[in-house]
Amino acid sequence: MKRALPFSILMLSGTFALGADISFQDLFYLRSKPSFSASDTKSVVGTIGTGDRAELLESARTPGGHLGIKIRIKTGRHAGKESWVYYDLKRPNITITENGRKLSPAEIAKFTAANASPATPPAAKKSESEARYANDCPSCRAPEQPSPVTEIQKPLAAQYSPAFLGALKTMAVMYQSCDAISKPAYTYQTSIDGYLSYRSARGNMGHSYKIRTIPNANQTKLVRSHYYIDQNGPDNSQCRDMRKAPPIYTYGGWPSISGSNINILQTHSTRGAPFTGLDCSSFVSTALSAAGLSLTPYAKTASNTATSTEYASFTSRNSCFSAPTFTKDETLKSGDVLAWSGHVFMIDRVGEDPFGLNRLMGIGYRFKSTRDCDNLPSDFAKYLNFDIIQSAGLGSLAISRVQAKQYISMSGLAGKIRPLAIAACKTKVTGGVLPLSFMRTSNLIRHKGNTKPGCTMSKKANLVGEQCVARCT
Repeated sequence: MKRALPFSILMLSGTFALGADISFQDLFYLRSKPSFSASDTKSVVGTIGTGDRAELLESARTPGGHLGIKIRIKTGRHAGKESWVYYDLKRPNITITENGRKLSPAEIAKFTAANASPATPPAAKKSESEARYANDCPSCRAPEQPSPVTEIQKPLAAQYSPAFLGALKTMAVMYQSCDAISKPAYTYQTSIDGYLSYRSARGNMGHSYKIRTIPNANQTKLVRSHYYIDQNGPDNSQCRDMRKAPPIYTYGGWPSISGSNINILQTHSTRGAPFTGLDCSSFVSTALSAAGLSLTPYAKTASNTATSTEYASFTSRNSCFSAPTFTKDETLKSGDVLAWSGHVFMIDRVGEDPFGLNRLMGIGYRFKSTRDCDNLPSDFAKYLNFDIIQSAGLGSLAISRVQAKQYISMSGLAGKIRPLAIAACKTKVTGGVLPLSFMRTSNLIRHKGNTKPGCTMSKKANLVGEQCVARCT
């Protein structure tokens, strides 16, 4: 077990006082104690969201220099309760106001450096890169559900599906960095410079695809502004320098496969080019193979499947997937797959109210009957509270973890999610269970694991380059 990190507790005074007003611009974990390790999920007692307000009580400084803030909540369902939240000085989504004046992150950082006593160093000496991951917790200010980032150890891995852990592993290998899976979900507010050009081509497997290329003049811009590429270069000697070959989304891109070895750092659609890329279906099938999961019973490693073919495998009678059953307490799960003939992605983090039904009720919508559920507002997608992990062209990224509320709205996919939100609403109203039948336009499916013979492989596929991220996967 990973031991709890040491923290220095200090009362806020001087630069700003106890009782300062706090407002939130994102979803944050509420914790029962100032312990912000990604593996410490037991301290998470709830969440606080955009627009909520609280009173500042005290703070704790992490060894990495960020802050844990103890608050007394003023608004929302947790009003009156005291809890801890994480404050990332580099990505502040909390506003602290004293006597009507908004304090800048620089003022808070200056106060922290001047007043906080040094944190106790860990008992065991760590390398510089290990300390970087252990001391800070960039994910702790991220959305509600504790996200399996940084080190995926056995106690933590047991809480998540093999499919989702396979997706995280694939993403970490693609970027040759554990940092890539430690970042909060991408919001499309981060500007990515550089542009991509296209040309049609045809692969040796008969697939048609478009190759996306990066003009030489723009590659530097793309790398410097890319959300996931490590600007400092490789973490260790086993990692490739992805600044020299920035991964991007490639329509029709699939990896090289030799037996149970999958090379996502050399993709067929970009062979010979200075970058790599997977399309949506190749990413999902690679993630499943990396987790030792088959599309159909006793199927071999599959990472070169076209979306339409993969969709057919998902929906066949012999599939290793089935539609899940929604209850009032459980709907989406990390690792679920949403697929239709044109796209496929995997469910990432799932909040406690994934379809935003409580939020809708909070602004006046009433769900007293199943008929009410059929009349969800047209903009329901902006209240979604879950993330997606996928490979898609939006944002010029390769594999990414994105907020569903943004991606679904921006890509015009609300119609694919709406039937699921209605189903969740109906189980909430009736208190019953609702098995999801396959839908005409989209399918939410879940891998059967070892409940069906032949659906788990005797040996997981090996991803070329996975030695680089062994400590995070």
